[in-house]
Amino acid sequence: MVEANRTKFEHIDAAEIASRKAFVATTRKVGNVLEIAREEGVLMPFKQELQAVSAEISTDAVKTRIRKEERKLMQSAKSSTSFRSNLTGQERNEHFLEEETQRQQQIMQEQDQSLAGLHSDITRLHGVTVEISSEVKSQNKMLDDLTDDVEEAQERMNFVMGRLSKMLKTKGMGIFFYTFHQNLLLIFFLLQINAN
Repeated sequence: MVEANRTKFEHIDAAEIASRKAFVATTRKVGNVLEIAREEGVLMPFKQELQAVSAEISTDAVKTRIRKEERKLMQSAKSSTSFRSNLTGQERNEHFLEEETQRQQQIMQEQDQSLAGLHSDITRLHGVTVEISSEVKSQNKMLDDLTDDVEEAQERMNFVMGRLSKMLKTKGMGIFFYTFHQNLLLIFFLLQINAN
């Protein structure tokens, strides 16, 4: 937009446009990394934190601060224009170069701060991703062990049930009634003891 309408944005020079393009490209790359992490489900635990940061960036206070900075730059550009009319050509050039150098340094410092913050956020997300990955691997190993234990218990249970079924078939119903009779006697005996 700035490049297409240079007359409207005369106060922005080519170096600043290039630095802004670089910043936007870096931000998009980080956005792509975050999008990939979100698609893989890595960021789900941190969704609220990311939403809070996004909300903080898009608050009216931040927008107001940006507008104030833009007005300040515009006013300094206007005042420097009236000041420049009283200077010679060489003095105007030197003054312009000095202002631009200061502005470039300020922009670079702001971008460095933004990139440092972005780097720390990415480093933190990487650490969280590694933690989540190791936790998932640990949980998968525990599930595999549990599956093995359940399968082993199932095999033992099948063996016992087979033997019990075989015993009941060979002994007939007599063993069943004998066991039932013994249990009834035991219950009756226990009730008699409790009654006394």
